[in-house]
Amino acid sequence: MRKIALHYPELTPRWGMLLPAALFYPKIALMRPRDFTIYEDSEVTELRNELDLIVDVDPRAAAQAIAPKFVEAIERYTGREHPYVQGRHTSVHWAPSETTLRSAKIIVDSEIHHEKLDSTVEEAFKALGLAKETNDPLAPWLLVERGVANVYLCVLAEELARQNHMQAVTNHEWDFGYVCDWTSDAIVAALMQHGRSPGLPNTSSSALYNGIGLLAVRVFLPDNAHEVPAKKVVEIRERYHAEFLAFLDEIEAAAADLSAALADIAEASVLEAYVKSEVENRFVKRAEDLEKALRGLNIATASTTVTTKFEVPALLSVTAAGVMAHQPLVAGSSAVAAGLLGVYTRMREQRKEILAPSGATYLYDMRRALTPPSHLAKVAQKISRIGTGKDSGN
Repeated sequence: MRKIALHYPELTPRWGMLLPAALFYPKIALMRPRDFTIYEDSEVTELRNELDLIVDVDPRAAAQAIAPKFVEAIERYTGREHPYVQGRHTSVHWAPSETTLRSAKIIVDSEIHHEKLDSTVEEAFKALGLAKETNDPLAPWLLVERGVANVYLCVLAEELARQNHMQAVTNHEWDFGYVCDWTSDAIVAALMQHGRSPGLPNTSSSALYNGIGLLAVRVFLPDNAHEVPAKKVVEIRERYHAEFLAFLDEIEAAAADLSAALADIAEASVLEAYVKSEVENRFVKRAEDLEKALRGLNIATASTTVTTKFEVPALLSVTAAGVMAHQPLVAGSSAVAAGLLGVYTRMREQRKEILAPSGATYLYDMRRALTPPSHLAKVAQKISRIGTGKDSGN
């Protein structure tokens, strides 16, 4: 089963943020409350209304599920003791002193929609000096310290994805795609690094499938990818459907291989390096070889054409002499035509063989469709500076 991508944390992501996932996942889910009024890019609306690629998922059940361990984690993180009553539906009332709030000395600058928060987490955030309400009484947001918000939204997305058999993906630099299961210890470790990855690798095949696939797509995207219309993505998926399926099969194989080989790896940064190497060797270099083979085939075709041009005048002179002598030349003409047909038939067969469905072929065709002609030299350079995380509004 091909998993749906759960894109987070934005309620209304820009089209450019969704493009990599649209070229890799069958559908994209967005984390949205049921009563949320939608304002989104026209391209995203087109994906939703005309192409049926967008699914909305309510985050409230997941928010309730992660509340106990997240409150425990932030209490440990802040080093303060506050009353917390266990229970998913418990209403806890906090009364932090002004001294406590001032002593926190935090920068509050990330917005989280109230429907993404269980009431116990929301009250704990405010009591511990990690969040405050907006000044606008009509704005359904809580302003949360950025590092804490980053970690919370990752944990929420992973839980929502788990509940609905999806794969959480994002374009944020603080993505934790390779973090192990979100235990209270893992949450504290991430919080202690101000929302940056605690470096705990996740070598599950599903996490590696996500990392390898999205990185492979991203390195082949042109620099102006945000200008690509949604319809172009659908055209690529339909026109190169066999290649797309081959690409997914190869991603699965690559993820399984790495998962087995690196099961006991200790550092996420090292795992990331292996993923980048896998993408470069399995897809980038193969796509470069494919392009070289096609160029060689084109040169051979051009050479044959030039040779034919030199031979045709001689044929014409012989034909003229035959006409003057009232002698039929049908056999000779047919032989030349058959020879040319044979040359081009072989060329077509060779080209078909080179472009047989594969992961490299899908990425090569995708790149050509988005920015013809392809420039794979830029792809090779791009992989050296791109991360396996996915590239922010919550």
